[in-house]
Amino acid sequence: MRKSIVFLFLVFLLVPGPSRAGSLNVRDWLSRAGVRLLVVEFYSVYCKPCMKAVPDWKRLHEKYRSQGLRLLVVSTDPGLCAQPDWTPADVICDSDQLMMETWNVQDLPQAFMWSWQGNLLVSRGHVDVVEQAVADYFERLHRILGDAPVDGKGKTLIDAELLRHTV
Repeated sequence: MRKSIVFLFLVFLLVPGPSRAGSLNVRDWLSRAGVRLLVVEFYSVYCKPCMKAVPDWKRLHEKYRSQGLRLLVVSTDPGLCAQPDWTPADVICDSDQLMMETWNVQDLPQAFMWSWQGNLLVSRGHVDVVEQAVADYFERLHRILGDAPVDGKGKTLIDAELLRHTV
């Protein structure tokens, strides 16, 4: 029984929970390995267009996640942090709506999208605008994504950081 409680406590500590509004660092996200596009989407469970767009966001994220799309959802509901019924890269709680104010988000839903180079590709767009921008981006531009090469036994041949620096 005691081992089970300790195990559950450790799992609770290791499972990421929602972030707070002040913790969103776009540059940090863009510098992460494998990230090609970053979308920050503001939504509320009380916003009918937001809820209508959820299946589209989920489908878009699932389609392009393996190609480097990361979707961050900003929950703007006062007094609560609503979790979507799918798993974005992160959920940011903005229940006091300070992030909405800082980003000058007037209406919901609104999304912003950056390329890994730091270029803002979509500002205050809806899911259909973001989806088209994602498709256009992947048709036009490429980024080399490389892991450290391994031999047939799974042994790393070159340090991944050295490989990224070299490329």
